[in-house]
Parts: sequence; C-alpha cells; structure tokens
Amino acid sequence: MASVVLSEAERVYILHGIQDDLRTDGRGCEDYRCIEVETDVVSNTTGSARVKIGHTDVLVGVKAEMGTPKLERPGEGYLEFFVDCSANATPEFEGRGEELGTEIFMLYKIF
Repeated sequence: MASVVLSEAERVYILHGIQDDLRTDGRGCEDYRCIEVETDVVSNTTGSARVKIGHTDVLVGVKAEMGTPKLERPGEGYLEFFVDCSANATPEFEGRGEELGTEIFMLYKIF
C-alpha cells in the first residue's frame, strides 16, 4: 500500500484536532460510530456476516467442504482461499486484482 505524505498544514490540523478532542465530523477523539453486526445473512454459505460501521458496509460469506487430502500429503489437510472484492465497493479495488492475489497467496502459504 502506498504511503501518505501530509503537508505541514495537514499535520498541524490533525494535531490541533487531537488536542481539542475534535474530529472533522464533530465526534470527539474517543467517540465511535454506531456498529451493527448481523450473522447468517447469506443462505448458501457455511457462515456469513454483515458489519456496518458508519457508512462502511462489509459482507462476508464463508464456504467449507470436507475433501480428500492431496496425494503427496495424505496425512494433512489443506485450505484454499478465494476472495472477491466488489468493484462497486470502492474505486481503490479497481485494478488491484494482482496485488490482492499476491496477498491471498501469502495466506495460502502460511496454511
């Protein structure tokens, strides 16, 4: 992920907000947005959840299957990851398929 460079004015603005216990949306530094959590929201999954925090809405579904171990490792199980990020979620996902694929592959290697 690219690093963000702040101008001196932005840095001062943020520091003053912290000192004055005030965010740009009017909340205090320790105030939080309303959080909603629902489970079992997608019927054709093993498990699913929807989490809403402010205007952020995340939906996740998980499917699990029991299968036959791979021939080269008969005494071990394995996991497969498939991730789909909706292009409608944010323009930041557009064109990031390769990057997301690399991150998923790193998870795959861990398990």
